[in-house]
Amino acid sequence: MKECLLNVIRHSKAQEAFLQIFEQEKGFRFVVEDDGVGFDTSLEGKGIGLLNMKKRATISQLKFNIEFNSKGTTTIIETM
Repeated sequence: MKECLLNVIRHSKAQEAFLQIFEQEKGFRFVVEDDGVGFDTSLEGKGIGLLNMKKRATISQLKFNIEFNSKGTTTIIETM
């Protein structure tokens, strides 16, 4: 979660960002949304931040999903 929020601050150029936390039957769902520049998929291999987030989610048995376009980024992290 920390890495996700730091990415919004460092890279998104967002005017607004939202963190939502939902209680589910078997844990929690965290949703981070911003209205920033989105994520350039051609740069994905240039850093290790996104890869590390995915690895940590897998190790922690969390569902991790990130969606991005020119209108911003949505990251969803869920306990399983």
